[in-house]
Amino acid sequence: MLNAQLWLQGGTTVLIGMSVVFSFLIITIFAITIMAKIVAFIDKICPPVIEEAKTKAKAKTTDEADIALAVLIAQKQG
Repeated sequence: MLNAQLWLQGGTTVLIGMSVVFSFLIITIFAITIMAKIVAFIDKICPPVIEEAKTKAKAKTTDEADIALAVLIAQKQG
């Protein structure tokens, strides 16, 4: 039942498979590192435009006013 050649082939298959996966992961890590450096370099050349959020500040005060109005109406009804 325990054939030595079968165990040897199974072990070889496992080692080859794990080596392929490990190599792929190492290549992926290097590729991600290189792409991150490229993106950082491109960001230095032409930085992204960041818009100021002036409309959000107005919406925040409007939301607070709406909440206060709703609370006032609820208090008068109850």
